[in-house]
Amino acid sequence: MFKSHEFTLNGIAEFFMSQFVLVSLALAAFLVTGCSSLPEESAVVEAVSVGVIENRVSAGDGFTCFVTDAGGVACVGENTKGQLGNGTTDQSLSFVTPSGLSSGVSAVRAGGSTACAIKTAGDLLCWGATIDSSEPVKVTGLPGAVADAVVGDDFICALTQASAVYCWGSNEAGQLGRGNLSSSSTPEVVSGLGSGVTSLVGAGKQVCAVQAELVYCWGAGTAGQLGNGVSQNSSTPVGVLGLNSVSELTAGDAHFCAKSAGTLKCWGDNTYGQLGNGLDGGSSNTPVTATAFSTVSQVLAGGDQTCVQTTSGEVQCVGRNDKGQLGNGTTTSTTSAVTVSGVTSISQFTASGEHACSIAALGTFSCWGDNSTGQLGDGTTTSHTTAVTVTPTVSSSGSSAGNSSVVETPSTGETATPSPSPSPSPSPSPTSSLVISPSSKYIGPSSATFTRTATFSVSGAIGSSTYAVTSGTGTLSGATYTAPQSIATETVRATDAGAQTADATVYVIAPQKLVEAGGSLGRFANDKFGMAVALSGNTAVVTATGQAYDDSGASSISAVGAAFVFTRASNSWALQQKLIASGTNARVNSDQLGTSVSISGDTIVVGVDGQDYDAAGANFLNSAGAAFVFTRAAGVWAQQQKLVSNARYSGDGFGKSVSIDGETLVVGAWGDDYDESGANYIDGTGAAFVFTRASGTWGVQQKIVATGTNGRAGGDGFGIAVSLSGE
Repeated sequence: MFKSHEFTLNGIAEFFMSQFVLVSLALAAFLVTGCSSLPEESAVVEAVSVGVIENRVSAGDGFTCFVTDAGGVACVGENTKGQLGNGTTDQSLSFVTPSGLSSGVSAVRAGGSTACAIKTAGDLLCWGATIDSSEPVKVTGLPGAVADAVVGDDFICALTQASAVYCWGSNEAGQLGRGNLSSSSTPEVVSGLGSGVTSLVGAGKQVCAVQAELVYCWGAGTAGQLGNGVSQNSSTPVGVLGLNSVSELTAGDAHFCAKSAGTLKCWGDNTYGQLGNGLDGGSSNTPVTATAFSTVSQVLAGGDQTCVQTTSGEVQCVGRNDKGQLGNGTTTSTTSAVTVSGVTSISQFTASGEHACSIAALGTFSCWGDNSTGQLGDGTTTSHTTAVTVTPTVSSSGSSAGNSSVVETPSTGETATPSPSPSPSPSPSPTSSLVISPSSKYIGPSSATFTRTATFSVSGAIGSSTYAVTSGTGTLSGATYTAPQSIATETVRATDAGAQTADATVYVIAPQKLVEAGGSLGRFANDKFGMAVALSGNTAVVTATGQAYDDSGASSISAVGAAFVFTRASNSWALQQKLIASGTNARVNSDQLGTSVSISGDTIVVGVDGQDYDAAGANFLNSAGAAFVFTRAAGVWAQQQKLVSNARYSGDGFGKSVSIDGETLVVGAWGDDYDESGANYIDGTGAAFVFTRASGTWGVQQKIVATGTNGRAGGDGFGIAVSLSGE
């Protein structure tokens, strides 16, 4: 759902994104590039450099791969699609090395029946079902080195070190993020996301990315896993509602979890209680707080379960457990957190639908859950409801793969949070466990009117910590950083009593101001630009109820109204088109098109409660009201239909409020006098009308009025504001 807001001050709209709602304030329109919501800080996304995210263990469907101390890859388990990468399709109960990957690998990612490895130099090699190869194949067509990858069901996305995202493969749910449902055999950039992406996670047929500490998702959304208040697919990135200052993001099969301003929130499928909110069944298309966990140091998720590492180092999980994948010695699914037996202080975690694995801080490799294809790596097909320690031997070379000794910021189950990792060594040795949060921050310069400070915290510290600006001119008071006056990129370093250090990057940015086009298209006195605003993905619409001119800047009609559509490309907003009403008597003096507005994907609905004529432009009734629907095709907006009440009266004020969600929209008529049957007159009690679209045509589905004892009274104005989400 995309909410719309209206205000009555002339020329209003200082526009920051808050909870994915544009909030009108005063005098001009401001958009913070890269945000889907209005956190305390505003963010203009800049390109950032992302190093290879060293993920050392990853689980697919019935198989597991990990990176050895020697920098090679070792995989075990199911192999019917060549997902072990050793040139065969034979299942293996012992670890095998994918062809040509005995060294030089920094990260491995698996999903479905496919796996990929990222070489130290940033090359991406993949094998299995999506690639249709039982041996690693180097991915070509990417514009540069790769930092991380998402391996879903028959598709792959790559995060480049230049912080852009490219996807290829199947696309039936829009998981390639290209704005259509066409598959692609070559990498193509995700539409509208641009650069500035620091984390990328996904599974199944959906992907989410962190950009400017906010989360954007695309692909399958019928279980609410896109988090934008709508339970439907999206072929372009949409903003997740209610998140800010996101420091961690992780993906399950059809749900996501994020650490937002220090609070764990999850959204999507909740069949097994994996959202951690104490409920099971159904789903949530907006983030809910995971109250099942009392403390959260790191977020770990995968499959149909959500896990966390607590501040004491325990691993606790909720969700599906029919195969023992929660590791607590039972096969009972749960909405209450249970502790994984024998697993503490981990640095890596991965989970598929039916099994999970971890690497402890000192290198112990453990797995639990289903083992029917040998995916736990213990040389058997016996499943385990508690963790078993594995010391794999790579059968293809006869050399011992040993225990992984990576120690890094936990890379939570297909989580992608960049952090440095030491070079692998033959024997494990403790290294720095200090983590600074947030690891990146976007704030305003000291001359700006929005938030210009950032407060940091650390975990894993030895004794107390101190903070210093090691690159830049900002100032610190304890752990609170204050931005300089100019735009800059700064580094804040935390140092603990054990001489461990951790760095955070601060991006000092400024907002972008949006105004009417100027010239013949707009910007005149009393235009009231910003009367109502709405946002969907990379498209924003701003109304100007006082506008007098048509879309060519001619045909002046006093206060007839207009709407201006802006789109974001390369992290910058620009005017795409000016919208006006068309048709017989569609533009009449003082109509004030744009008293309300809402947008969902490629459809905009604009309310005009001062319109006097019906859908055909006849039958005058003073201020009966209307709403105009516009649709976009090939980047051009055109009026699709004029909507009016199916029982019109003067003064109804139909169009005072509007809200659209996919194929359903609702229009408020705050001056309507009659009940849903058209009887029982009460002056100005108000109503709302629900429309649905079929074969491109909108029709009234239902009239809604207040009910109950004294539910309808004169002057109530029911329908002065409306909001719509899903069913």
